[in-house]
Amino acid sequence: MSSISLEEKSLRLRYEAFSNLANEVNKAQNWKEVGKAITAHLKFMVDFFAFRFTYAQNIDKITYQIFRGNYQYWLNLADEITPFESECSNRGIPIKLDKNEISGIANFQNTLFAHERINEIFILPLFFHANENAILIAANKNFIEYSEIDFRFFRSVAELLSTKISQIFLADNLAKKNQELAEANEEITQINANLEKIVAERTFKLKEANKELNTLFYRTSHDFRRPLTSILGLVKLAQMSIKDEMALELFKKTANTVQELEKMLLKLQSISTSDEVIITEVVDFRKIIDSVRYKFTHLLSQKNIRFEFINNTQPTFYSNPTDLSVIIENLVENAIYFSSSKDPFIRVNISISEKYTLIEVEDNGQGIEENLKKNIFEMYFRANENSKGNGLGLYVVRKLVQKLSGKIYVESEVNKGSKFAILLPH
Repeated sequence: MSSISLEEKSLRLRYEAFSNLANEVNKAQNWKEVGKAITAHLKFMVDFFAFRFTYAQNIDKITYQIFRGNYQYWLNLADEITPFESECSNRGIPIKLDKNEISGIANFQNTLFAHERINEIFILPLFFHANENAILIAANKNFIEYSEIDFRFFRSVAELLSTKISQIFLADNLAKKNQELAEANEEITQINANLEKIVAERTFKLKEANKELNTLFYRTSHDFRRPLTSILGLVKLAQMSIKDEMALELFKKTANTVQELEKMLLKLQSISTSDEVIITEVVDFRKIIDSVRYKFTHLLSQKNIRFEFINNTQPTFYSNPTDLSVIIENLVENAIYFSSSKDPFIRVNISISEKYTLIEVEDNGQGIEENLKKNIFEMYFRANENSKGNGLGLYVVRKLVQKLSGKIYVESEVNKGSKFAILLPH
């Protein structure tokens, strides 16, 4: 009984470390924050003396290396070990090397992995699709017989890091594309009106760049969702093998982290469709509100939030119900996250006039500081590190409102609440 209890305790601590790693990686906004998260938590999940992780996507590549509690990272690194990594990736199978085998590999000489205390190296290549792969190298002082659960931890960590790195590469590529679009737009502004041919060429390039950007958004956000299945599989495996209540609470925490990632990816997919042609039909606002209310039933009940819907929808309004549903859903979710602790309410008011439709989402929550109002619609903006959400909700709202040729306004006062008003033309 004591040995089983000790094993369960050890496994619980490893799951706790994985949960903490997932939380910190999810919050990371740059390469350094990812490196700090790996260094702080990986050592509590798997044994290693030195660790190296390389991820490549198309022409982008990053390598992390951890040794004695410190990390380094390089973009597009090509060092002595790189050819060996390529060879292992081509083989596509895990490899374990002893000290004699290590000393016989020229690529390891004069590198960290030639350290005299290293007696064993484990290499795990991973493939996601034709242009995306990763390779993990763990070196140990002692001979370790890795178990099935060790392999699952290695793979889950690799997939978690790959997902986050893909996101940061996407953000960097997005920034570059935006810069290119801004520069192209500046050129168009300065072009003489008589140079119609040049204007047409630049306009075509802008449209192609936007199309490429939207495709990149959709494909990458779709690909991000794949590793989440593996993480949830690891949680389910743990829930079947451990009955400890504290451990089960940690599994729940991990599942919540995965669900937050899922929300973020769905919002990225919403952005990718924001420039598509609008297909209009009669909008049933009551149906939309009922769907939103149902989706957040648990959170509304948990926080004891009074949800009100005022419907003044005459005459009939034609628009894109899917876009309107995403807009209202994100505003309500935002209001829930920042709800008041005393008699909280959220009120959705729909009014339709002859020329405009007005959508208002009002709450008596925490409110927004005046100096932050100008930033709240920016991608990934969060008022502080402790803010809930992923900083995409209001950005998605603004993009979809622009798609519908509308305007969005915000009124807010700290500790009194906020009101978002959307005006859509008919």
